[in-house]
Amino acid sequence: MRVLIVCIGLLVTLSSSAATWLFTPEMRVSDQVSKGGFHHLDSAGRKNLAVGAHQVAVIWEDRHAGSEQVYLAFKDLQGNQFSAARRLSTGSAAYEPVLAWLRDDLFVAAWEQEGRILARLCRARTLGPVTVLGGLDAAQVSLVADGENRAFAVWAQRDGQQMRIMSTRLTVDAKGELKAQAPIAVTPAPLSGDQAYPAATIGRAGVVVAWEDRSNKSTMLQTAFSANRQTFSAPTTLNEIIRKSAVFGEASTVARITLARLGADHLAAVWLDKREYRSGYKVFSALSHDGGRSFGLNEKVQDDFGDSTPQWHAAVAAHKGRLVAVWDDARDDVQKIWMAWRGSNGWSDNIAVTPDTGLAEHTSPTVAFDPAGNLHLAWIKREGADTEVIYRMGRFKP
Repeated sequence: MRVLIVCIGLLVTLSSSAATWLFTPEMRVSDQVSKGGFHHLDSAGRKNLAVGAHQVAVIWEDRHAGSEQVYLAFKDLQGNQFSAARRLSTGSAAYEPVLAWLRDDLFVAAWEQEGRILARLCRARTLGPVTVLGGLDAAQVSLVADGENRAFAVWAQRDGQQMRIMSTRLTVDAKGELKAQAPIAVTPAPLSGDQAYPAATIGRAGVVVAWEDRSNKSTMLQTAFSANRQTFSAPTTLNEIIRKSAVFGEASTVARITLARLGADHLAAVWLDKREYRSGYKVFSALSHDGGRSFGLNEKVQDDFGDSTPQWHAAVAAHKGRLVAVWDDARDDVQKIWMAWRGSNGWSDNIAVTPDTGLAEHTSPTVAFDPAGNLHLAWIKREGADTEVIYRMGRFKP
């Protein structure tokens, strides 16, 4: 490992083949909490970090005040510290927050609170009123913005005996207030099993929604496409179904889909896939070249050195054709954040984003690109009973 000094400060060099990622030193996002305070970055779609033209924002939940609540912190892109955390939630408990950038210095946040999906506009110094998107008995919200002052929210909501994927379009009116259209179902009735942990992204042709579907004996990933954001195509299966055995399960299972936009018609999906039962979940991906109407072959993301240990908390980000996946695993005997990026010959060798020394565990990464193509990451660092949210920014050097 070598060190370079550049105009924005100290950058650590991580290399793989001919390409290099330069990362700033770790920066604390949140205060450290202990005695069961526990930070969480574990929302549907893994959109806990968003970057705008001038700011980066991170959203999480913790219980340092006695119950699970949602908090948000901002940093100027060129700044060297995050603001004090601001509480967004208003009830007795709140879970699984997500964040998206709308325009200028304006972000939108959403979370689950007391069985409802809530949202509010956020700036570094001001918070808008809370808007109800869905409920009752709703959870697992995810957000995506389209770059035109609009966002799209998806979540799981009880419909009879099953959970069903719902969606709504969010806009900011002339008064600067957040408006939500009436929720619509992504999938038709009747349901034959629960649907959970949705994610969404927007291409030139329309919006794509993906989720975990539990209508069969094993969990599979389903996707649906909408050109008008009001009616959706029939669901199609994204993951390849690997038949196993009565001992190890009838088929492979999957978890926690996340989506990103590579270009106008090029989209990417990354998820956890337990097709290799002896070593737990692996990170897999698939690409779409028709705006999300269909996805191609499944590709394994982690390299051979990661095959012997389970992977967790996979997330994905893309910018103008550059695709990056991050996750955590313990291939080096302690949980670290790992990353890979996709080139013309497939996925790169994996590199560790977190240090090689110390016994602290690093888990639950979230990742996003800024408009200039810099990569921003946040994750949870745990040492003993203490946890905190950590941040780094990276630049790609071909």
